[in-house]
Amino acid sequence: MKHRHPWQLTIAAAAAASVLLTACGDDATDDGGGGDGGAGGAEVDVAAAQASIEPLLSPPPEFPVTEPLAELPPAGSTAAFLDLGTPTTGAFYDYLVEAGEVLGIEVQRVQTGSSPQEINAAMNSVVEGRPDAVIDVALDPALWTPQLEALRDAGVAIVPVSIVNGEEFGFDDSQIGQGAAGARENGKAVASALLAETNGEATNLVYYRVPEVPFTPLVLEGVEERLDEQCPDCELRVVDISAAEIGSTAANSIVSDLQANPDTEAFIASVDELQMGLPAAMQVAGMDVPGMGTSPNPVNLQQIAEGQELGALGTDFNMIAWLTMDRVARELVGQEFDYSFFGEAPTSAFQTIITQDNVPEDMERGYVAFEDYQERFTELWTGQ
Repeated sequence: MKHRHPWQLTIAAAAAASVLLTACGDDATDDGGGGDGGAGGAEVDVAAAQASIEPLLSPPPEFPVTEPLAELPPAGSTAAFLDLGTPTTGAFYDYLVEAGEVLGIEVQRVQTGSSPQEINAAMNSVVEGRPDAVIDVALDPALWTPQLEALRDAGVAIVPVSIVNGEEFGFDDSQIGQGAAGARENGKAVASALLAETNGEATNLVYYRVPEVPFTPLVLEGVEERLDEQCPDCELRVVDISAAEIGSTAANSIVSDLQANPDTEAFIASVDELQMGLPAAMQVAGMDVPGMGTSPNPVNLQQIAEGQELGALGTDFNMIAWLTMDRVARELVGQEFDYSFFGEAPTSAFQTIITQDNVPEDMERGYVAFEDYQERFTELWTGQ
């Protein structure tokens, strides 16, 4: 894969990202071998790309949790949910509330913001409120280490989801969510899906990274690794777009980048929320550049259904949220349970490649791996 130096947007919140940004590598000269020719003359192994995503199109394995909850948490238990303020975390909060109602746990929403000052103030309020548990979805613990220590000293259960550097902060290996290995696997999957869905015709690519979200640089590593395997002569640029732009100016920033780089044939969005409103912005600009993202929300799914978005790597956030509350409950009653049932990348069991051919009927709910997950968890928790 040929890698050109990243053109980065100026972002006010970049200081909040305490992640190591992936450096540009040397140009690869290996031959891709055995593939179709891309528009730019690069060899793309389309068959290998299609084979790579085939497992994600298969039904999920057996339901992951079978051990009943020993007892319900104490009445009045609370769990603070750290909300980055994106549409996806908003939906995740709703699913947590649903599960919390079954368990008798009140889920308290804490808007963290993205700047160091906002995060510090929000986490100080969490410490003062002293919930029974804290649920952290993708907010780097490095940004609130003093508060993490204070909460642990107070005996508060910390439940991480999609934290890529958990071991640095004493989180065990059996975390719910993708972790570093899972983030890289996501990058591999979305890269193969893009090559397959474009039939190898798009080889000049750009990756839109959100630096405040720690897993997006790791997704990039997976993208690069997969392109090295299946399209070694593909060109890949990297562009940073702030989390603060999601739902507001992200679409315009992407259009501006594509106008400045007219040779770009396709893109990968590290989080699919970056594509919200993008089809309309592209139409105004007179362009139509296909893209794949990860974790589509209802707006993205509608765009996919209408053929305005190429596709996405969909995750069953319903399942992840209810698994998260399962862990909260077991932490609160002191019941140990091993959540590493799917190895290093547990979310892969709750993912699929979504295209116009298989968009979920209920776009608000999104992709659902197990249709009866609510009934199953309710029986495990309450015996009913």
